[in-house]
Amino acid sequence: YSGLVSDTFKDGSDVVIKLGLGSASTPLQDGSASWNASAADALDIWAGYADFITIESASSSTVPQTSDDAVNAVFFSNTIFGDAFGDQTLAVTVYLTDSGVNMTEADVIVNNPYRFDSYRGPLQSSSADFHRILVHEFGHVLGLDHVTLYPPGQAIMEPIISDFDHLGTDDVAGI
Repeated sequence: YSGLVSDTFKDGSDVVIKLGLGSASTPLQDGSASWNASAADALDIWAGYADFITIESASSSTVPQTSDDAVNAVFFSNTIFGDAFGDQTLAVTVYLTDSGVNMTEADVIVNNPYRFDSYRGPLQSSSADFHRILVHEFGHVLGLDHVTLYPPGQAIMEPIISDFDHLGTDDVAGI
């Protein structure tokens, strides 16, 4: 199953993720009122399974787009703190640790040039599903690594995006 990586937030931590994603320019297919609302829903999906910490979101009109500032932030950017995104990379999670043991900060950066929408069901060629991407990235925030399953399309923590848009048995077992 998707095992926890060596770095997670310390047991018993109260983790707040600041969402600075803003409003969508057009209505989102799933009815979310904003990118922040879609991201908050994605985090809430995991929150019910993360019994080792308390994790919640807080919407903000802006969040710092810097690392090592003691703020767990989610935002759109054209770069990863000044470095280029990899080819076809939709989002990344960058985390810091205290001496490589406990996570102290986790930032999720969504690759701004892509066209996103928030929806459920099969992937659409016109836009990437922001919600399923954030569910995946929040798995990393909680310490989960990628898992490769055969056949693919059985877990949200697989390293490629697929029609799978919810937590699978493997994801829940990992957390």
